Amino acid sequence: VHADGPLTVDTLTITCPGDATGCTGSGDLAPAGNTVAVLGNLDVSGGTLTLTLASDAVDVDGDARFSDNDETGRLTKGAISVGGGFSLGCYNNTEFVATGTSLVMDGTGSQTLAMGCSSSSGNWLYALTVESGASVTTADDPLYIVSSLTVNGSLTVDAAGVVDVAGPAGSVVIGAGG
Repeated sequence: VHADGPLTVDTLTITCPGDATGCTGSGDLAPAGNTVAVLGNLDVSGGTLTLTLASDAVDVDGDARFSDNDETGRLTKGAISVGGGFSLGCYNNTEFVATGTSLVMDGTGSQTLAMGCSSSSGNWLYALTVESGASVTTADDPLYIVSSLTVNGSLTVDAAGVVDVAGPAGSVVIGAGG
């Protein structure tokens, strides 16, 4: 599905029959330069989400979960904003392989970031922003971020947890928003 304009839905589940690596058409959602607003939860399970334009945006009021899918080469630009929790099913190493898509945690309540299968070889974030007023806790070890981490709200790392930011010098910014 390619959005021809802004799209608002209550809950969105993207699935694909059969092997997710060949998922196109009905099992793939591409905002095509638009914003997709999900008023509830986003579940990408077996299907795919494609963000390849800088203006591609997915705004999820609830939780976002990626499981049993292959996002390789599909998250190259744009942003996903999440008001609830963000998690991976950890069925494979390709459920969230962002090479340019940013994850923005912007909820007003407690949020959990659960990426227990995150590593430098797969299932990583490109850039993570914790907005002012957001309170995010990592639920797993490790959290691998390829480019940058910006914390303007609160980020709590589990006592045994690790956050690995592989970006260049200056790629970790704490409290830039005041």
